[in-house]
Amino acid sequence: MIVRHAAHCNVGYAHLRLGQPAAAVPHFEESLRILGGHGDWYGESRTRLGLVRALRQLGRGRRAARECAELLGRADARDDRYIAGLARHQHGLLLRERGEVGEAREEWDAALAALEGTDEWAVFTELRELLASSSRLLGG
Repeated sequence: MIVRHAAHCNVGYAHLRLGQPAAAVPHFEESLRILGGHGDWYGESRTRLGLVRALRQLGRGRRAARECAELLGRADARDDRYIAGLARHQHGLLLRERGEVGEAREEWDAALAALEGTDEWAVFTELRELLASSSRLLGG
């Protein structure tokens, strides 16, 4: 079961890296179906994060927001600041796409704080760039 879940999740991420979010979605969905709530938080959180990213890239903002809220709620319930930070990064991107730049900045600030001291350099760098560009948009 875990091997099948991991395989689907990895294939989903491979599709994302290749710029094929539509091909990634069914793999993330199948990965979650296989897990079925068996308590593998690492696998579940990684899969849900990939699903959110793929849906956002496809312009399916409503579903991406629902999935992101689910991920964030589960991360907060586990006091998992790392996953919460990654989820807030994605949530901020969704908010920005809806034109809610101020709210996006709040999410990115929270994400930056949550990811401080982790090895997520790429996300950390992107968050700083997003905050700088949104500051310009808001006239600050």
